[in-house]
Amino acid sequence: MKKAISLVLVLLVVFAVGCGADNNQVPTQPTQTEQSQTQQPAQPQQPTQTQQPSNTPDTSGFIGEEKAKEIALERAGLTADAVIFDRVELDRDDGVWQYEIDFRQDRTEYDVDVKADDGTIISFETDFDD
Repeated sequence: MKKAISLVLVLLVVFAVGCGADNNQVPTQPTQTEQSQTQQPAQPQQPTQTQQPSNTPDTSGFIGEEKAKEIALERAGLTADAVIFDRVELDRDDGVWQYEIDFRQDRTEYDVDVKADDGTIISFETDFDD
């Protein structure tokens, strides 16, 4: 009888140890082959020297500030020595790069927007300051 009880106890211990072993497994490191088979997340590309952020344009195809000022003055019928430039700024509006030019002569203020790539006047406004 002692043999039977001992055998049952041994079987219970073996059974308990066997069942608990799967729940307490320590994770192992993947092998070299397993690592190469798992998909690695894509690394973000670093911008190259030729790539420009979207807010910094490649101005090589633009007419330039001086040409934009000449176009604005010609439209106003004025010369550079007759006006005071308040602002000449390259800006992007609705996806179009343009030069925003503000100048004045005496009490008349001019606000002209010129497309940066071809010099087309987008808008021309005057305001008389009384």
